[in-house]
This record gives sequence, structure tokens and C-alpha cells, in this order.
Amino acid sequence: MGLPIRRWGVGVAVLCLFLLPFAVGGRDAWAGEAPAALQKCAKCHKDYVSKFAPTKHGKIFINNPRNELEAQICQACHGNGDRHIEDARAKADSGAPIDLNLIRAFTEHSPLNSQQKNEACLQCHQDQRRALWQGSGHEKEGLACITCHQHIQILPVKIYENVTRTLPDEVDIRTELCVSCHQERLAGLNSSSHMPLREGKMNCASCHNPHGAHNKNLLKADSVNQTCYECHAEKRGPFLWEHAPARENCANCHDPHGTTTSGLTSAKGSFLCLQCHGYGGHVNAPRYNRASASLGQGCINCHSRIHGSNHPSGAKFTR
Repeated sequence: MGLPIRRWGVGVAVLCLFLLPFAVGGRDAWAGEAPAALQKCAKCHKDYVSKFAPTKHGKIFINNPRNELEAQICQACHGNGDRHIEDARAKADSGAPIDLNLIRAFTEHSPLNSQQKNEACLQCHQDQRRALWQGSGHEKEGLACITCHQHIQILPVKIYENVTRTLPDEVDIRTELCVSCHQERLAGLNSSSHMPLREGKMNCASCHNPHGAHNKNLLKADSVNQTCYECHAEKRGPFLWEHAPARENCANCHDPHGTTTSGLTSAKGSFLCLQCHGYGGHVNAPRYNRASASLGQGCINCHSRIHGSNHPSGAKFTR
């Protein structure tokens, strides 16, 4: 009996050690007396400080700042708050509104534009994923970092508080965030043939980099095909016999955001092929009274290697 009890005790000890940071974070999330830079703000903004302290930003800035900027805690992002504090004290009795021009505020009432708000984030977040933010589609549309990212997070994880869940819980929160603006993608997401976004196995960021890319569609890879090949490597080739449209762009035949036809194709069966290939004297043309190309899988009943073939006799993609 001694061994199981000992193991149980070790398990409880490990669990306590795991939960300790969260327990401490829920109380004050800093060791000993709060830093002076934090105390100054906490006098008025106690609720914000209590939410900020357990977050990833809070734990680093308060307990383990890596540079002078992070050691300023609140003022690292909001700027010097001395004039803001003086203004608040002067108007405390009158109840007059605070002058938000004296502090870098991120609320909807802030006089700052999105670029000025983003400058606070870009002081630190200048890694490879965000190197192309300047000039990106989202930056040109005037989006701020806090349009998508909540600067004060309730939990110590990357969470988007400002998103109202309308899709099933299985859908990644990042997908929900994207379709809140890109409503045209909702139809594809709910189509019978769709990427596994609905099941939560991937999200929009699996293919796109919302912070900027070398292409207009914000793809993480250099082209549509390179993006598709990351999962569909068997379609990369090289092939002895290449199908030119497939080599040029997967989106010539497929709509990756979802369709009502199988295989994410943009048209059904042979009707997709006939956009380029006329009937001519083909043996399955209706006038020959053979099997109609619109039945079953259509053209790929015979031309099964439609993405390319390595067979010596595969010029017509039949093998």
C-alpha cells in the first residue's frame, strides 16, 4: 500500500507545482511588493492591472523584464503617464472627461489612428512573421493590432476576447475572427466540400499570414501551388507528363475555400474540363450514344492521373 500512496503524493505535488503560477497570477502575479511603475497605474486602474498581471505580457513585464522598455510595464505601451495622472487628479472632483491625448490609449474613443496604435506593438513584435506588415493588405485597410488581438487577455494564452462566437465550438477561434470580416468565406466554409476548418483541424492562418506576405493573397508560401504542396505533396511532381493548368495554379480547377462539388472543384465533373476542352470527336460525346461525360466522375473515369503522370504511356493522363 505504501507505493501507490507515495505515487499519489508525488502526483499531487507535481499538480500543485503546475498550478502555482496560475494561483499566484490570480492574486497579484508578482513576487513581493509591486513595482513602482505598476503601483502608479494601479491606483486608478486596479481592474486592468489585475487582468494584465496573469497574462504572458504581464508575467514578463512585471517579474522578468528583459530590457528597460519592458521594465516600464504599463508605460512601455501606453507611453509616459505623468501628464495623464496630473490631468486625472485635476479633474477628479469635477468629473470632467480625461484628455486621451495625454496617453496612448487603445480604446475606441482614442484619438490615435491605427498606425500610431501599432507603433506600440511593433516596438517588440518585429520578427519574421511581421516583417512585411508595412504595406500589407490589412495595414492598408487601416487595421490595428488590437482589431484582432486583445491587448489585455483574461487567460495566459493567446485569446481573442473581442470575437463573438457564431460558428460551432470545434471551429478555431482564429477562423471565426477572419470570417467576421471576410463574410464571403462563410458560404464556402459551410459547403458540402470544404477544407477541415469546420472540424477545427486547420484555420485560416494555416495557409495565410495575416501580418503580410510577398503576394496579394497573404499566402504563407510564395504561390498558390507551393501553399497546396505543403499538405498535398503527392501533387508536386515532377511528372513526365504535366497537366499545364495544374502546374500553373491549383486554383484554376479548385476553390480552396469550399464548393458544392466534390474535391473542392469549381465546377462539376466534366463541366470543369469542358471549360478548356471542347467535345470535338471524343468517344464519349453524346452523339456517339456512349456514356455521357456528366455521369459518375466524368472525364476522370478514364483520365485518372489528371494532375500529371509518370507512366511512359500517360500522355493523356489515363495511367
